[in-house]
Amino acid sequence: MKNSKRLWIVLLAFVLLGCVTSLGFAQDEAQIQQKFEAFEKGWLKKLTEQGKYGEASMRVEPGAGGGALYAARYDVIKERASRSIERTNQPATPYIGVMRYEIWSCSAFGKTPEEAKAGKFECELQSHVREIFRYNGKEWVY
Repeated sequence: MKNSKRLWIVLLAFVLLGCVTSLGFAQDEAQIQQKFEAFEKGWLKKLTEQGKYGEASMRVEPGAGGGALYAARYDVIKERASRSIERTNQPATPYIGVMRYEIWSCSAFGKTPEEAKAGKFECELQSHVREIFRYNGKEWVY
């Protein structure tokens, strides 16, 4: 009787320890997910500000027909609510993160370059992008 009671206590202790440990891993994974979401926002902002995206990177080109029309164009990144993290078996990279976003091309036309720049821009989907990043145990790495 005494041995079975001890066995139940030990078994209960292991179950509780397992629950607490898995809860700790779940919290860690939730924190890593939050870090990835913040990393994604920073990455997309960096691409827009320092890359070739956004209205600041607008270019004006002569249109077809001997340049009778001008086309103002720029590309823009649109964030999608599609991101995920996956656990790996690598100690140096315990997680990888997959980020998905879209690149849209916006165009407006006019008789002069200025008119094209001031025109009503229409945007259409150009491409879907998927990037994979790694987590080094402390932070997400470009």
